[in-house]
Amino acid sequence: MRRERIQRIGIHIILWLTYAIVMYNWVSSAWMDYVQSLWLTLRIIGVHALIFYINVYVLLPKLMEKNRYILYLLSIISLLIAIYFFREFIHHFFPIDPPERFQGLRDMPPPRPDHRPDKFVRTFRISPRVIMDNISSVAVLFISTTFWLTMQTRKRQEAEADIKNENLNTELKLLKSQINPHFLFNALNNIYSMSFTSQEKAPDMIMKLSDMLRYVLYESNENKVSLDKEIEYIHNFIDFQKLKIEGEANIDLNIKVTNTALPVEPMLFIPFIENSFKHSNLESDNGWLKITLISKEEQILFSISNSRPVQNYSKDKTSGIGLENVKKRLELLYPNKHELIIEEEADSFTVNLTIEV
Repeated sequence: MRRERIQRIGIHIILWLTYAIVMYNWVSSAWMDYVQSLWLTLRIIGVHALIFYINVYVLLPKLMEKNRYILYLLSIISLLIAIYFFREFIHHFFPIDPPERFQGLRDMPPPRPDHRPDKFVRTFRISPRVIMDNISSVAVLFISTTFWLTMQTRKRQEAEADIKNENLNTELKLLKSQINPHFLFNALNNIYSMSFTSQEKAPDMIMKLSDMLRYVLYESNENKVSLDKEIEYIHNFIDFQKLKIEGEANIDLNIKVTNTALPVEPMLFIPFIENSFKHSNLESDNGWLKITLISKEEQILFSISNSRPVQNYSKDKTSGIGLENVKKRLELLYPNKHELIIEEEADSFTVNLTIEV
């Protein structure tokens, strides 16, 4: 915050110095007296800076931002009048004579050496100089208002972006919180079944479940994990699922990854794999499952297909939660950087996913 403030002040100083240099060059080219040109430039820049910052940091935020338009308009008129008297005061006590070709801009004829104006009010005559001064004041007001509106628009956009990011993080946490209990529910069901059918394999299954839960509880809380950790979890998950299948399961796993350090969202592929195991009916002779994971530079290709039973099956209440979650995660985390194609046929279900990481 402090660094941004210093940068903002530095930008203001550079812009005012640039404006002063341009103004000095213009004034000196007309007046030809460098001392008077410098003094006149400082007067102009000082008055313009005063108008600019009063409008930007006092009138606009305290009146315009609070929809007090009439009071703001009256304040602007009052400011212009005050600036007019302030200029005339300086011009009276610190006059600067224009060159001969600008004699028409003078307030009055040149005073005689033995004459001095008796009344200060005599300087308050409307002249081309006064008109130009007021036009420049209005121009500075317009520029300062435009600057303030631009600054407010940027702040509003930054606030909206912060809110969007906060909502995104909240939604992602909610989606992950749905994934973890869903996995744990299925895992406990598998352990319960295995405790009756294959008691000698239960310790190995519990150890695998412990490794998987460690990944779910700790690794999945990270924004990104390396692809090798996700692959390790997939292997454990498949081994875990095989334990409840009698005989040799018809599972074809093909993983060709050249860069295992590629960052990927944790638990991104598991919902597809879990869904395929759930509905492929691998216990039957006709059940099959095929998984392919390939990496190409910064691209990940994931494909999974499984058999579908001929007979209709009834879906439980949690059916489809994993797939819906992963679809939302892909939309949130890889916008315009992923392609998800789901094909459903009478005897098969296929998912093809391409991700640009």
